[in-house]
Amino acid sequence: MEATRSGIILFKETLSTMIEKAMQWYFKATLVNIHDDLVNAWAYIAQSYLNGQIDEYTFKYLVRKLTDPFPFKDPLTGGTVTFTLEYAMKINNEVEKADVNQKLVNEWESGARNKYYNVIAELQDILSGRKTITPTETTPGQSSTTESTPVETTPSTPGKPSAETATTPSGEEIRLSDIIAIVVILVLIAIIVVVYVLKK
Repeated sequence: MEATRSGIILFKETLSTMIEKAMQWYFKATLVNIHDDLVNAWAYIAQSYLNGQIDEYTFKYLVRKLTDPFPFKDPLTGGTVTFTLEYAMKINNEVEKADVNQKLVNEWESGARNKYYNVIAELQDILSGRKTITPTETTPGQSSTTESTPVETTPSTPGKPSAETATTPSGEEIRLSDIIAIVVILVLIAIIVVVYVLKK
């Protein structure tokens, strides 16, 4: 969320062209094609927070889970990967080939749908008291006003991938999960606006 607070998002045209096609197909598969699944998960999280059933730490934890990369099968290698900046650059020139495209879209839709369902199931565990999320301690040297990251107090699922980073041609490090989080938030805002306008 630092990007939204800063008021500025640096745009690098060279990097954009290296990932543009891959990002378009990834977002279509994970946000557009299974739109209802995402909206249901987000609405459940948001309503639970607004109703006071979960605290802010738990809310942020679940939102992060909703936007985290998920593992899927790479049709080029057969290996298990996540959608990182490096992977987007690697697949960008292959993603529109018919055989590769269909396999990727299927993997992305399935992986994202499973992730949304898992977040809903985890929220149900939290609401029922079977699971608790607590904030971490502030890292030494950090300002006390810095937000701490929510963590699970029960063991997490083994093998859960974390957000990865990649280096741009200029040497800057970018977290793909932050880009995805921003896009998800913008899509959800657009959905809320459309629903509000249609109700009037």
